Amino acid sequence: MTMALVLLIASLVKAGETVAPVQAKVVLELKSSARVAGDWVLVRDVAGVTADVAARAEEIGAIRLGRVPMAGVERILTAQELANRMQKLGVTEEIVLSGTVTAVSVSAAVKTIRGDELIKFGRAALEKRIKWPAEQVHIEDPASARSVTIPEAGAEMRAEIGARRLAGLVSVAVEVWVGGKRVTRVLLPYRVSVKIPVPHVVHAMTAGQTITAGDIEERERELSMLPDDAVLYRADAEGLRTLRPLAEGAFIRRGEVAAPTVMKKGAQVLLVAKVGTVEAKASAITKEDGATGQVISVVNTSSKRTVKARVLDSETVEAELQ
Repeated sequence: MTMALVLLIASLVKAGETVAPVQAKVVLELKSSARVAGDWVLVRDVAGVTADVAARAEEIGAIRLGRVPMAGVERILTAQELANRMQKLGVTEEIVLSGTVTAVSVSAAVKTIRGDELIKFGRAALEKRIKWPAEQVHIEDPASARSVTIPEAGAEMRAEIGARRLAGLVSVAVEVWVGGKRVTRVLLPYRVSVKIPVPHVVHAMTAGQTITAGDIEERERELSMLPDDAVLYRADAEGLRTLRPLAEGAFIRRGEVAAPTVMKKGAQVLLVAKVGTVEAKASAITKEDGATGQVISVVNTSSKRTVKARVLDSETVEAELQ
């Protein structure tokens, strides 16, 4: 160090005083408004950020200030609130507020889904759920639907259809989800016409008769006009046993028929019990008549215990294990 430089420093520093370090500064220039996409409001969303070190400006700009307001809601953030918030979040630099804007309006970046788009989405979901051939189905869309405003980023549309039989008036709930939360729900009514061939008896039948292929013919019916317990398929009707008289031309209801009895009360049958891959067999006596698939009571001839068992065929039952 030269003598001239030493003398210069000495002239600038008085005896007993020290040179205070210059505090780093962060300059914020508040924006008048901020439309924010995503879940969080960042410092850079609401203000331009400059710092002595560019990398530090990037770090500060990425600080989260809070959650983005709900769609359609506006929040006002003043310059002083911003500075106080940043200090609480650990910014140690001196914060300098620049510009003439003293408050920023913060809102979520949103988009609008038109009513016709919602109707189209709901219809597509409904068509996917309907199992009948397209040529047998006619769907009448709702006359209109209200538009909805949703967050611009991360939105997912879902359709919920609660009806068991998709015929007649069917409601489809179109929902919009963001970040695992439902933000809106629109209920849309569709009128669904399904015309299908349904088995009808071609002549009067008495109780106790077995329905054969010659006893029925298929006639086109509107599905929404049939009761829930109507037998819809020819294959399901054939082989059923009538429990009460059926009128000529009538469709068949589940309460009017039963599966044919394949096992009589008092018959000796094979009782099978399965646990995982282990199978045990024993002889049993039935305590009641049974149709295939029906659960009946049987007595194990060895243990004399009564158990519930499902009829597999005319000679075999499988124990219903608890």
